Amino acid sequence: KIPTEENAVVYESAIICEYLCDTRPDSTLMPTDAISRAQVRLLNDHCDTVLTPAQFTFFMNKAEDKDEELSAGLEAALMVYEEQLEKTGGPYLMGEHFTLADVHILPFMLRLVVSLRQFKQYGLP
Repeated sequence: KIPTEENAVVYESAIICEYLCDTRPDSTLMPTDAISRAQVRLLNDHCDTVLTPAQFTFFMNKAEDKDEELSAGLEAALMVYEEQLEKTGGPYLMGEHFTLADVHILPFMLRLVVSLRQFKQYGLP
């Protein structure tokens, strides 16, 4: 949660980041063109609605016979980012510029790599 200049409270990390970009005109974390801004939001939404559930479903699974199926779902969710990097040529999700999409995915990726290696003895391909 963060307080705002308008005495409101903004919460949820993605919303906080967008709020900070919107209230800081010199911020370069959100692209200036509408299509690129939409792509950043889509990548962030994918993280929240597809990648994170796939990650936690696989991580919390106790039935080893389901691990292969669940890891395939996780890898499919991660392919969106691989494809985005290939499409833009990297090194960042939106190409040459570090954006809110990179900020948003970073803690999820760090947690994913560490938790899967530690608790599932699983390394990402």
